[in-house]
Amino acid sequence: MRQFFWILTPLFLVSTNVFSQYRVTMSSLLNEMTTTDQIAKWPEATYRCAQFSSYDRRSKTPNPADGRAKKSNPDSGTGWFANNDSNNFIRTDSIDGRAEMVMMDHNAPGAIVRFWLVTTPGVWNNPGKIRIYIDSAQKPTVEMDAWELIGGNGLAGFPFSYIASDATIPAGRRGRNLYLPIPYAKSCKVTWEKGPGPVTGWSSRYYNINYREYKSGTDVESFSLDVLKKNSNKILRTGAKLIAEKSVEGKSKTVKDHILKPEGISELKIKGERALRNIRLKISANDYRQALRSTVIKISFDGNRTVWCPIGEFFGIGNTPTENHTYYVSNSAENIMTARWPMPFQKNAKLEIINHGDQDVNIEELSVVSNKWNWDENSMYFYGTWFEKRHIDATHRQDINFVSVEGKGVYVGDALSLFNSASGRAWWGEGDEKIFVDGESFPSHFGTGSEDYYGYAWARSESFYHPFIAQPSGSGNKKVGPVTNARYRILDAIPFNKSIRFYMELWHWEEVKINYAPATFFYAQPGAKVNIQPDIEAVKYKIAKTQSEFLQ
Repeated sequence: MRQFFWILTPLFLVSTNVFSQYRVTMSSLLNEMTTTDQIAKWPEATYRCAQFSSYDRRSKTPNPADGRAKKSNPDSGTGWFANNDSNNFIRTDSIDGRAEMVMMDHNAPGAIVRFWLVTTPGVWNNPGKIRIYIDSAQKPTVEMDAWELIGGNGLAGFPFSYIASDATIPAGRRGRNLYLPIPYAKSCKVTWEKGPGPVTGWSSRYYNINYREYKSGTDVESFSLDVLKKNSNKILRTGAKLIAEKSVEGKSKTVKDHILKPEGISELKIKGERALRNIRLKISANDYRQALRSTVIKISFDGNRTVWCPIGEFFGIGNTPTENHTYYVSNSAENIMTARWPMPFQKNAKLEIINHGDQDVNIEELSVVSNKWNWDENSMYFYGTWFEKRHIDATHRQDINFVSVEGKGVYVGDALSLFNSASGRAWWGEGDEKIFVDGESFPSHFGTGSEDYYGYAWARSESFYHPFIAQPSGSGNKKVGPVTNARYRILDAIPFNKSIRFYMELWHWEEVKINYAPATFFYAQPGAKVNIQPDIEAVKYKIAKTQSEFLQ
């Protein structure tokens, strides 16, 4: 497994408030991937983020009653919770005698920013071809074996192209991801053609394509193989930046060897117009896993609390201390936890580590690095929320509201921790994400499964990490045990002007109860209203480590 080392990058230097003055190119999008400060500012080139996917087209109108249908095996669900999430294409085009299934057809300036797919066993060795048509061209700009394009080295290698979970697992059982940006000035069509060989058995194709749509009139340089070649060195440099170790510069404040008694607090205060750049925390406790849940990080900016989250979820590992390295958060082999989200503020910030457990927790080290920030009308505060539904009844399908926000901001990630109480091959994650932006009646993001959302596939239990997706623990994916999944967004971040409502279906194979705890991360301008509030009693509960503990 690859090991990643991280730091923050320099301040974003370009500033403009007129979207027409900003030219979107492959180079500018690559810059955005490693220009850390940009994520904490309202986007310079205004865009909306949406998704094409193979979700079941029977899902048309939100209806909780659809989730109460009796389970059977096999079970494809009903209505809003319909679950035949494969082989659902926009249409089939006949081109030069080929039958090309249309996965995406977008007619506006934009960019593909994330592409995930997987197939069933019948086509594992016969993945077919993907073609990408740019700006209504008759000939495809990209024509490539599906496995080579996504998960291979077709356009770019790691970390832009990545197959999630352990490399010893057959490639067909692993989620395939492409994060290389593919911009276009007018339109983009993506098709999938079946391979020439025989198709045997179960032959389904699942896909998610996240894309940006820019305002009409935005100057976008369309992708081409010449553009790819022109940016080849920059692609290599950007990939290296995503995984390289660098130093962190700024003013540092540190607390060491502070014993937190139950309800004890360790805090750091920072004054000025600044931004938190790096939060580093190492703790010890007799029950370390419980401490990851019962110890909370609370951050207030300019007198308003915006972050309240157990440290395990905040740093992306849940209550399973596993080495994990992503772009924004990491946990070292020595259990040193680090967060690199830029967190700007105008006057002051207060960071608190609070022990809500019943045991002592030793803060071996708490350090915060900050430096200057020029707060302007585009600057945003960082938010982190968490809640847990304990012993939630998974007998029926339901949409779990991860978070709802009223205001203007950008959604940038989430981490989901759960405990699966079901024995045997009992998968918890058939549920799809459904993300409603700015009051839309149908979600602009409708997914094909929880593991698909988090970049892997087929309920694989192997741990993995990547700059943008991770599964620190998957031991409970099809049996009793804990699970933590995480996804962090840069180019696929979701701006919202008025509101965002994020739901994830809870769809379990069995009629059981589980513990289910999502954390969400987003930026918002002053005045935002958030529906998730601190729940101190929830973090005090003993985590379940075994089925018997869960049943107690």
